[in-house]
Amino acid sequence: MSSHVTPSAEADGVVAVDRTEDISPPSASPAPVTAALDVTHKVYCQGESCKTQWHPVALDPTKALHVKGSSKSYCASCFSKLPGKPEPSPVRRASAVSSFMYPNRDVKLHKYANIIKDSRDHVGFLSVIVIFWPLTWGYFAIKLRKLPLPAPSYAPGARDRLHWVMAAVSHLQCACCCAYIWFIYVAIVQSCYYGAQAWFWALLEVYTIYFLLLNIIYVASPIIPSAHEPNMRPSPNADPLKATINHKSFASGALMHRENALLVRLLQAVVLTIVPICGVGYVEHLFASLPNTYLVAKAGNDVDALIFTDADGQPLPENPAPGVFAARVNGHWLLRAYQVGLFVVIHLAVALNVWLMLSWVTHAWPSQRFFIPLDALIQLPSNVHYTVSGTMTDICHPTDDGAFLAVWNLVIKPTPSVTNGLPTLLLAFVSPTQEPVYFTDLAVGTLRLVAQDLYSMSVRPAINQHDVTLRASFRNVSTCSDMAALRVNATTSYTELSLRDRLADAPHGLAPLPMFFLVKYCFQMYVVAGIVGYSSLQILALWLQFDSLTRPPDDDDNAARPTKKTKSQKKHHVDLTLHQNLNVWYKLRCRVLKVVAVYTQFVSALMSIALVQLAVAVTGLVIYCVSGVAPLPGYYLLILTLLGSLSMLAFLLPLAKALDIQANHESMLHALLLRLHSERDKRETEDRLALVSCLTRLIEKVGYNDDRICFWGVELSTARLFGLAFSIGSGLSVVFSRKVGHSWSDPLHDT
Repeated sequence: MSSHVTPSAEADGVVAVDRTEDISPPSASPAPVTAALDVTHKVYCQGESCKTQWHPVALDPTKALHVKGSSKSYCASCFSKLPGKPEPSPVRRASAVSSFMYPNRDVKLHKYANIIKDSRDHVGFLSVIVIFWPLTWGYFAIKLRKLPLPAPSYAPGARDRLHWVMAAVSHLQCACCCAYIWFIYVAIVQSCYYGAQAWFWALLEVYTIYFLLLNIIYVASPIIPSAHEPNMRPSPNADPLKATINHKSFASGALMHRENALLVRLLQAVVLTIVPICGVGYVEHLFASLPNTYLVAKAGNDVDALIFTDADGQPLPENPAPGVFAARVNGHWLLRAYQVGLFVVIHLAVALNVWLMLSWVTHAWPSQRFFIPLDALIQLPSNVHYTVSGTMTDICHPTDDGAFLAVWNLVIKPTPSVTNGLPTLLLAFVSPTQEPVYFTDLAVGTLRLVAQDLYSMSVRPAINQHDVTLRASFRNVSTCSDMAALRVNATTSYTELSLRDRLADAPHGLAPLPMFFLVKYCFQMYVVAGIVGYSSLQILALWLQFDSLTRPPDDDDNAARPTKKTKSQKKHHVDLTLHQNLNVWYKLRCRVLKVVAVYTQFVSALMSIALVQLAVAVTGLVIYCVSGVAPLPGYYLLILTLLGSLSMLAFLLPLAKALDIQANHESMLHALLLRLHSERDKRETEDRLALVSCLTRLIEKVGYNDDRICFWGVELSTARLFGLAFSIGSGLSVVFSRKVGHSWSDPLHDT
């Protein structure tokens, strides 16, 4: 999405999109002065009257009221309106020792914006620092530690950037992450049997590395503070190990005691390293805990100026905008359908991945077969045991040297094939008493002769060659009747072990380290899918709330309106044929776009990893299909990678539906324009022409120039998402319908 995170003039941490909020030409105005961030601990009233305001009442925790057994806070006015007249109970302030607690909504939004900005600007640079931590820390300690911090700039050099990052991050946490990453990858190499298995687990561990880096950024953000934030900048002479404590005191509410600082940093570093997914949950919670009303209000300047009017040009008695954004839309049938669908999809995806990964392919269960039957597709032989039976023909006569020249018909069962295996057969003739018979002057016709001695011969039958005729001179027999009584002994051997033989020779039971990787991967799938699904549903809910402004009050699908409507609320309906309302509608839509951009910033990073995995899997399968040779187990591992990435992309469906709602605004404006043309006799010419001109400009902005979510330059929509699914399905049907050969990769370690 072509959006970027920048602090707005109204709140230090709002995502701005490339849009103008006004349809009219912009006027020059002085740059706003950013106020200092308020770090006072506050709670917010959850009463119906306060929730439906742009700016709900912020309460002192010691003075707010709540009902016993409930976590909701109320101001005195809203508490007095609660049904049943409950007894008030003062809200006790939560403990402020945790570094993950933030005192108010402004601080949460500020922190989230800084995390997103730092993750976009510094995650690549930070990954190099963490992976090669001993080298970067040594350089910092020798060259940069005692130097003053450079001034912040828009394009800092590598040295200045390294200085800022090293001064901001927790060195203890970076050291733990470096050790964890190297341990994981060394463990992958040591625990996997094939190189493809190591590459597979290494590719999946990209999620873990991203989560570790996000944890570091979560603790250190802002890494390079803005010039207007002097209170947030660490002292140049401060110990970098204490950076997360000193310049982020607002996170815990008070400076920690010196004797507890090291213990807190140690626990923080260990927990965020051992459980990398924690940081993702913390970051998502920062934004998920903020109501849509607050986010829309903070997405620009004076939100109170956005007032809808009636036909007489008078403001509506009650502004419907904050009410619809505060309304709960969880009961909307569309949201419920997606919630149930995503719940089923994630459980099926995890169950399918566990079912397929518990096999020799990932080395999690070295002796277990892969559950998808692809042996025939990749022509994987079973290496069956062949039997050979023979009968002598009527051709049998003695020779001058005392031998008997005879012709035999041999039958090979089962029929030699690629699936059964193409063996080397060691054939010998024996008497009924198992005495070997030697033969010379052998002629085997079309049968491939590999080797021969006096008592046996080695042959390799071709595909479907089950009937063989041979001629030979047999020496130690007396008559043709003795010749007819001979038996054929056959010994089957193969140049390569079959999968069955390999599994029989593999260790039985589960492999500890691959099983650890599997459990960690499945847990990450649950968390990431939950975060992506939640963000997508929040975006869908936001657009449903916004659309409810222009729907008729008696619309049954208008689930974004409050469930308990007063008569005045039922009468409120925004009429977009009024110029003022249309202008306010567009400004409000721009604010919604900004909030959507905040959600998608976080989703895009996670989806990009899934798209990279999908591209690697599809490209590898196509290459194997074109080349005609599929190396094992790499072919199976690409299938697993493909299934894992597709299950993650399924959570883009509600996001695509939300963007369809956004895209439908263009057709709505076109319909409104046609309505104005059809009602030209009912409106004043000047008013109608002004509104038509306004609609024309809006259609251009909302249609061709609207900000949409794009992945790799492709705009996301439901149609494109289904098109991608069908394209991938069609491509895979071609890949899986073409038989290819196979080859076994060399073991990663010498045995």
